[in-house]
Amino acid sequence: MLAQFRKIERPNKSKFLNIFGFGFFIIIIGFLVVSNIKLSERRDQIGLQTQILKNEIQILEQEKEKLQAQVSQTKLESYLEKEARERFNLKKPGEQVVTFVKEKSEQKQETEQEKGFWDKIFRIFKF
Repeated sequence: MLAQFRKIERPNKSKFLNIFGFGFFIIIIGFLVVSNIKLSERRDQIGLQTQILKNEIQILEQEKEKLQAQVSQTKLESYLEKEARERFNLKKPGEQVVTFVKEKSEQKQETEQEKGFWDKIFRIFKF
């Protein structure tokens, strides 16, 4: 007769490996889920920062255009004439310049209004 082969069972090792493999699989899945959540939060933050920077770029470009318009205006002769009149009190030949002088009482009132409470007290007692 032929010898009968018995199947040797090793239930402890195979169950252990199955449990260990399943646990390892769960840990890896959990790690991937947490990493994905963190990456999506970071992506949202970067998207917000890019929007803020785009808005800032638009503001700066508008300011640049204004400054370029002012620069182009300074090249005009009428602007140069206006600035010379205002800053250096220049006049054209044949023109008369009129200036307004404040009276002393008006100047005195303005200086008193600018001074603070303690300055008035010190003035009274002449410190």
